[in-house]
Amino acid sequence: MRFLLALSFLTCIPVSLKRTMTEEDLGHATRWFPLVGAVIGLILWGVFRISSSVWGAYVAGASTLAVWAALTRGLHLDGLADTFDGLGGGVTKERALEIMKDSRIGTFGAVAIFCLLTLKLAVLSSMGSELSEWIFVAPVLSRWSMVLAVAGFSTARKNGLGRRFKSYCGVTEMVFASFLGLVPVVALTGWKGLAVMGGAGLTMWFVGYRISSSLGGLTGDSYGCICEVVELFVLLSGTAVASL
Repeated sequence: MRFLLALSFLTCIPVSLKRTMTEEDLGHATRWFPLVGAVIGLILWGVFRISSSVWGAYVAGASTLAVWAALTRGLHLDGLADTFDGLGGGVTKERALEIMKDSRIGTFGAVAIFCLLTLKLAVLSSMGSELSEWIFVAPVLSRWSMVLAVAGFSTARKNGLGRRFKSYCGVTEMVFASFLGLVPVVALTGWKGLAVMGGAGLTMWFVGYRISSSLGGLTGDSYGCICEVVELFVLLSGTAVASL
């Protein structure tokens, strides 16, 4: 049931939940985030392979990116934009958090989304079918990094989405999520995947530390920002180490 909760939260896939979910369910559901990432990755991998065989590399990259955004409802892109707007426009912690609550996208957020999507499109369009396993791996490791961020950093607000996740996400969720992330990554990409996974963890820590230093902790938007940055890191580093 908690896997279905995680699936319904992180994707637009219709899910029927048989009972009302509690805050405890939400926190414990984080352990299933990498498995949700695997579902996302499998769909994206299929879209990429079919598109590349029919239309070629550029259309395959663009269509995969479009499905990627639609499948996740742009949830993490919104977090990326809000985080960059807050960090870029907020002189104080209070002002940054106030900006992040604004539903409008500012200049910093728009530039961040543009740069990230452009880089993703470039990587996907230059990726041959022999490297397409990294399209599967990227969502797995990015959702795994979210669990590490929830468990490893304090929250910036006393109330909010970040606090709801944090209350019941601890060592057990982190270990379980790490196992779910490690198995498919190593099975598909071997030691290269293990190296990229380590790099993804360091990327999460660097981004999380930078945000936490400015805001006094992380927010729900911060988790989305970390997810997007780690996804891009995995795509870039994965395709880079593939030639080694």
